[in-house]
Order: sequence, then C-alpha cells, then structure tokens
Amino acid sequence: MSMLPPLYAGWMKKVLPDAIPSESKATCDKCAMCAHTDERPDNGARFFDPHVKCCSYLPVLHNFLVGGILADEDPALNQGRASVEARLEAKVEVTPLGLGQSAPYNLLYTHAKDAFGTSRNLRCPHYIDEEGGHCGIWRHRNAVCTTWFCKHERGATGLKFWRTLMQLLTWVEVGLSRWCVLELDIGTRALENLFPIDPVDRERPKLNAKQIDQIADLEAYRLLWGKWLGREREFYRECARLVNDLS
Repeated sequence: MSMLPPLYAGWMKKVLPDAIPSESKATCDKCAMCAHTDERPDNGARFFDPHVKCCSYLPVLHNFLVGGILADEDPALNQGRASVEARLEAKVEVTPLGLGQSAPYNLLYTHAKDAFGTSRNLRCPHYIDEEGGHCGIWRHRNAVCTTWFCKHERGATGLKFWRTLMQLLTWVEVGLSRWCVLELDIGTRALENLFPIDPVDRERPKLNAKQIDQIADLEAYRLLWGKWLGREREFYRECARLVNDLS
C-alpha cells in the first residue's frame, strides 16, 4: 500500500526511483504515542491523548483537495465528507483557494505549549473518534498530514526525507490551487480581493468580533467568490477535475 494519498502517489511514482518504504513504527491504528496500559511510568514521558493523537491540527485543504472529497462517493468517506460540508456551510475561511484555518484557531495553535496531541479543543474536525480514531478524509489529506510521522524507520534520514517531501508538496498545493483559480476565472474584482497587491496590514491584524466568534463576514465572502458565488461546491469539483488530469 502506498504511503501517499492516491493523487500524490501517482505524481511521486514518476519522480522517485523506488517506492517509499513503510513507516511501520508510526502505528496510527494503535498510536505509538499513547500509553496502552493503566500504569504510566513516572519518568517524565509524555503521551498523546488517545482521543486526539497527532490530529490536534486543523489542515488547510486546497481547492482541488476539497473537490476530491466532495466528488468521492465512497460511503466510507461519508463522515469525513460531512465534516468538510460543515466547514463549507460555516463560510469561515472558505475561499476559492480552499478551506483555511480560522483566525482564533491559528492564534491558539501558534501560541499553544505542550498542547499537540493532548488538547481536544485543537482536534481536527475531520478526526473520527471511533474504533481507535481515524482520519475521515485520509485519501485526500494535505501535504502536512501526508508527511507527518511520530516515528521513523530510518531515524534522522527518514525525518529529513519527509520534511523535504512536505516542502515540495506544500508548494505544489499552493501553486495548483492558484492555477485552478486562474483557469476557472472568478473575475477581476474577486482576484483583486483574493490577491491584494499591497496588504494594508503586514503585521498580524487584531481580531474583530466576528472572527473571534467565528461568524462569516458575508460581504467579504461575496467579494472573494465573484462569478462563482453560490456555486462553490461546483467550483471545488472543477478544481479537482483540472488537477486530476495533470501528470
């Protein structure tokens, strides 16, 4: 079985000379970072919460990944698809580029200390806390989730490989999401709002009330979506179609 999602596996098969070896020490089904006995050693060891594991992270889902999830009719993806639909319905950080992190979540995640793997408030909305816990959008996960492992078969060599692949796939995701936006023509005004030439505030802006309460700014949303307003799901599916056809 490939270590990568189907879309990325197809690309890397053309790029890498051999198949990527399995990271068998990173056991997602029985998390290697969780304590599996009632007695935890009093040696300062840190364990993940089995109801969170390494999924205390809200993934940025680029437009073609969102489209892939929406178009995937496998019943096994029903819960994952529903969690993506919930993000779409909320209209918070929902743009033609994809689904981003809300400002409060980003603030918490950036400033959290010793919270990774333990904070349930940071848990991914696509995490399904059943049967030991698993990812609801596994086949369409992003570069960060694809390349993160808690343990590596080849130690530092494996860590360096996966970090390098994450950088590559992240830039591929960013480039393709922007290419999709241009190919599908959201309109000049929407492009100006999506890619401001001179951002007014280059520093991290202060959060307003709507951002804190995670309430969508519908006027800003309308300006971002331009010609595709009201057809967001169709837009995302078209992004997936465009990218799936690429070598």
